Amino acid sequence: MKKKSLSLLFLFYFLFSIASTYAQIPPSNFRLRSKLNFAGGLANIYGYTARGREYALAGSNTGMEIIDITNPDAPKLIKHIPALQSLWREVKVYRDYAYVTTEAAGQGTQIVNLASLPDTNVVYKSISGPDSILTVISRSHSLHIDTAKGFLYLYGGITTYKDLGNTAGAVVMDIKTDPWNPKFVGRYTTNYIHDGYVENDTCWSAQINRGTLTVIDFRDKKNPITLGEVKTPLAFTHNTWLSTDHKTCFTTDEKVGSYLASYDVTDLTNIRLLDKVQSFSPNTIVHNTHIRNDYAITSWYSDGVLIHDVHRPHNMVQVAQYDTYQCGGVPEFVGTWGAFPFFPSGNIVLSNLVSGDFFVLTPNYQRACYLEGKITDAGTGQPITGVRVKINSDDADKKAVSDDKGNFYTGQLTPGFFSVTFSKTGYQSIEKFYALNTAQVVTDSVALKPAKKITVSGKVLKNVSVRLSNNSDEYFTKTDSIGNFSIPNVNSGSYRLQLDAWGSFFSDNNISIQNDTVLTKFSTAIDAKIIRDDFWSDLGWQVEGNTAAPGSWIRTNPKVSMGETGYLWRPAKTFSNCTNCYEDTYFYTTGDGNCIAGNNALVNNTTTLVSPSIASSFVKQIAATMNLNYWYTNRDTLTNQGGSLKIYARSGAAEQELFSVSTSQPKWRNAFINLGNIIPQADSFKIVIKATSNGSDFTEAAVDAVALLQLTPTIDINNTFTLEAEPNPFSSTCTIHFDLGSGTQRAEIQVYNLVGQLVERKKINTGDTSSDIGQDLPTGVYLAKIVTESKISKTLKLVKQL
Repeated sequence: MKKKSLSLLFLFYFLFSIASTYAQIPPSNFRLRSKLNFAGGLANIYGYTARGREYALAGSNTGMEIIDITNPDAPKLIKHIPALQSLWREVKVYRDYAYVTTEAAGQGTQIVNLASLPDTNVVYKSISGPDSILTVISRSHSLHIDTAKGFLYLYGGITTYKDLGNTAGAVVMDIKTDPWNPKFVGRYTTNYIHDGYVENDTCWSAQINRGTLTVIDFRDKKNPITLGEVKTPLAFTHNTWLSTDHKTCFTTDEKVGSYLASYDVTDLTNIRLLDKVQSFSPNTIVHNTHIRNDYAITSWYSDGVLIHDVHRPHNMVQVAQYDTYQCGGVPEFVGTWGAFPFFPSGNIVLSNLVSGDFFVLTPNYQRACYLEGKITDAGTGQPITGVRVKINSDDADKKAVSDDKGNFYTGQLTPGFFSVTFSKTGYQSIEKFYALNTAQVVTDSVALKPAKKITVSGKVLKNVSVRLSNNSDEYFTKTDSIGNFSIPNVNSGSYRLQLDAWGSFFSDNNISIQNDTVLTKFSTAIDAKIIRDDFWSDLGWQVEGNTAAPGSWIRTNPKVSMGETGYLWRPAKTFSNCTNCYEDTYFYTTGDGNCIAGNNALVNNTTTLVSPSIASSFVKQIAATMNLNYWYTNRDTLTNQGGSLKIYARSGAAEQELFSVSTSQPKWRNAFINLGNIIPQADSFKIVIKATSNGSDFTEAAVDAVALLQLTPTIDINNTFTLEAEPNPFSSTCTIHFDLGSGTQRAEIQVYNLVGQLVERKKINTGDTSSDIGQDLPTGVYLAKIVTESKISKTLKLVKQL
């Protein structure tokens, strides 16, 4: 009887597995109804409904477009409202009037009387003051309307007051009395406001420069009072929206790796973060969110429009997505700018920033399935924080982690029977099975057993740095005088083993550690044809001068990852566009400012970083090359005269310049330097890296993955090498096919133009057999080759054409 029950149980699980396998790929929950295009791009979008018809009001590069979408399958452009050119345009509606702001200086605020629609004889005008106090509103970035009270709020512009000069907080206008002729009634000048949601004289402001959701009482329009505020997850607060019950406020941070966040605002003296969620592409940028019927409808640039079920605001779950940008998932300001969801029909209209595409969609609002509970230590019963909870399905991953009380909150769109993995370093991972149902909450208590502590030991050479690392843990040590090392208390799992010493390179190895382990096979794994330093350990670089001065070189692992967008100046913790970053998060940088621009930066000074000695014979024997990843930015972006990053070869007191950059770009770049002509007279030389700031403009610089290689040309790598490209010629990208054979740990594709400049390089991961290149190259003829630790391949000629 027991065996039969078990068989039925496994049969039940098998059948559910089959059913859920086909159900795990969620529908988009959107239906495309129609699409138009407006050359020059579209800005934000809003809606207007009157006399049984629905209209989209889309900001464009040259004004505002009025589009009749009453028939969502056949939208019709009714009227173009001209204005000064600018792609920054926001629209809101009060009664029969649309109010339009723009970044175009001198335009002021447009008012459009929509009462005549669908007749095309639409009347409009611009207002810019004056008033007894308000002199002029030259431009505004955004706006919101307190429809209950009849007040227009203009944010983030150039507004001139007789007593204050220019300010960019909020201007309050009375539009209830006469919507066609707004009257100035108040202002907020304490801080810059980028955007905000206003209801019943309370403004939930997005103060982007301060990174805060700041709640302001505007009952007295001339003397607003701050009621409370909180930092948002990435401290770049772009927009806010309030829930219908006024208990939750939702925010967006317009940054790479951004979040939609929810806050408990029932006590404004203690605003609490409830949840924060990313898109299914975690490195993309969020824009604006709106709340309808406890769903968050969010424009998310290159990921399109996303809908999250937020009726449980502490556990927001993605339930729909429609991508309006063919190359989605990129950390760029492209794709969906605005999404307006408040039409009576339920249809949603979207505007695309760069392409100018306009979409009408019909959404399917569907509640999520929820899994919530608490995780404790099986031995002590104490709650465990930081446990990763993953539903094993094809739905968007909620990325749930238990909080400081052991509580976890996750969910997904698709119902069914699923396995869920609970894991944390230091504990034994477990897998449990749950039946998840739409709009229902499954709760469970989970107990994890501590993992066994392991000792890893071995023998290599003396004075070698040893590192074990994975996504959760890092262990460092150095070998003793005869090469022994021992690392106690290691958690079980898969690790990357790295052994490093200046002048000798040890190949990386991936190992699985489940019990006490003695490593022996690396005792002779030395390659003398490469010198490489990824800075994960201290191999002897020296900083010259006053090392305590702000901006001096420091080897660090920043605690905050800022991303790499155009207005971020600190080197990022991650290397999303660092083309050859084999190493992780350690690098040398000019002052550890935790990735905050200007914090402990280099100002009006020079800091010098010097390598250990390199034998001159290394260069003399076989022509060597040096490559490294570098970051150089300076706040003087207009003239590029604010400073520089330079690299020298030092022999005795003499220094020979090898590389120089003064063009500021907030991203990781790569330098490839030929050392064949560097023949020092002395027996050894050193690499010298100098970062300089001239005047008051700060410099932020960093270096990583410095490597000197002796490259031996060969037609065949490991005697199994093949190399071909297709298509060739190509117009978009070219695929390089190769076979590196076994044993190659480090390899990359390098592409040169016909004057010998390295124009692209791409890391090849272990096991790869092909890689796409050339997407960002202009048309022309190129030479491509593969470079490994000590060899280079034959060269392929590539042609990119229109």
